Amino acid sequence: MKNLRTLCLLALIALFSHCSTSRNTVKLGNKVAQSGSALVAQVLKSYDLIAQLSTVDKKQQDLIRLLSYPNPAAMQLPDTRGRSLKYLPPKIAAFQSLKLVYAHYEELSDAASKDQINAASAALVASYVAITQLPAIPTSVQQMIPEGAADLTLGNQANKVREQNEAIRKLTSAYFEVWKKDVAPFKAYANRIYKDYYDAVLALPNSRFNPAAIQQYTGTPYRGDYNVISYKMKVRDDALGAIDNVNQTLDQTTDAFQQLIAAHNELSQKPVSQSNIINLTNSMNNTLSKLKN
Repeated sequence: MKNLRTLCLLALIALFSHCSTSRNTVKLGNKVAQSGSALVAQVLKSYDLIAQLSTVDKKQQDLIRLLSYPNPAAMQLPDTRGRSLKYLPPKIAAFQSLKLVYAHYEELSDAASKDQINAASAALVASYVAITQLPAIPTSVQQMIPEGAADLTLGNQANKVREQNEAIRKLTSAYFEVWKKDVAPFKAYANRIYKDYYDAVLALPNSRFNPAAIQQYTGTPYRGDYNVISYKMKVRDDALGAIDNVNQTLDQTTDAFQQLIAAHNELSQKPVSQSNIINLTNSMNNTLSKLKN
């Protein structure tokens, strides 16, 4: 009888331990999903930051054309077309679909309804479709899609957190490849826009500037051309600061992206390391909190 009681007690302990582990894994899955939502939101902000540079470029070029013209009274109103990146809209749309995947993933739990599961699966499929339709998709991404697409049926049961995680991990890894391919062109784009502007301002004759007005604007204690030169230096330093802000935003977003994928990788392990996932997601959120945009 004692042996039977002992066996029953051990069975109950094992059952509750399994339930606790399952609940814990679900919570960790939700934590990774929340981090994924935050990361994709930052990626979208970064794309928006780059998209806005076309407007900045137009304003700067219009101003330089005006200041460079020998007889402004006779010139037509400047209306330069800003340099833009045509492939941004489909990239933004694709990452918005990934954000929706994470939003649905956050909602999945042991108690998820059939409608919730179906909506999450549909979002996953739609995001795979969105990335395959991107123009000039990198070869590295093309090689990843068939592997991920084969697992789209996984995760249809809300309690299969690892299966859900694996499907989303592969999808997110493919999107990370897309992001990495964009970072260098984005940096070059920002550098060209701001550098072209401050180079043009530095080359303008000092006679095009009003030293007294500059002094009121900058509060510098200088006279004449010294005020003009100090203003040109400020334009240069502001432009370099803007370039640095873009570079920092892109680099830190990349770091956070890597941490998110590492958290997905940890969630795929057996057993799952709660401390590793918490450390990774906390580190990622800390990285994102430092960004200005």
